[in-house]
Amino acid sequence: MFLTLYSEPEKRGVLTGIVSGATHERESDLSLGMGARTWIGMQSCNRGYRLRHTYFGNEGIDLRPVVPINSESAFNKAYYLSSDTVDLEVTQLFCFCKSNIEATFGGRYARLERNSTVVGYGTVGNGVGLFGFAMDSNEIEDSGFIFSLSTFKPLRCHCG
Repeated sequence: MFLTLYSEPEKRGVLTGIVSGATHERESDLSLGMGARTWIGMQSCNRGYRLRHTYFGNEGIDLRPVVPINSESAFNKAYYLSSDTVDLEVTQLFCFCKSNIEATFGGRYARLERNSTVVGYGTVGNGVGLFGFAMDSNEIEDSGFIFSLSTFKPLRCHCG
């Protein structure tokens, strides 16, 4: 999977010289992350079970400028996301109008870790050193029940 998060809160580091009024700022932004979904299961007589693991991760570090220059502002930003889910499901296959309908019921364990940081530093005006820091971090871990319905039509003439 290649995904990016939507509507993630942004962090901003701002350096403002009080005397000169010069402002330098940098916001955190998201990048394209990747993950994998793997599953194994068995089905017999339209009933079965499935074990599925999904991982998604996104990590990025951006330095501007890459090599800091004396008397200029520099910003470092870092973003980290790690998400894991494990599903254990019981499946039941039904035939309806030449299509298959699969109903599943089971449990899910999910874990999400996220961290976003922006650090700014530099010299503004007459040798005034500034430092700015913005950080956001959270972790969620829980389990619960899941239920799903899906449908597909086989290429052959009958279902089941």
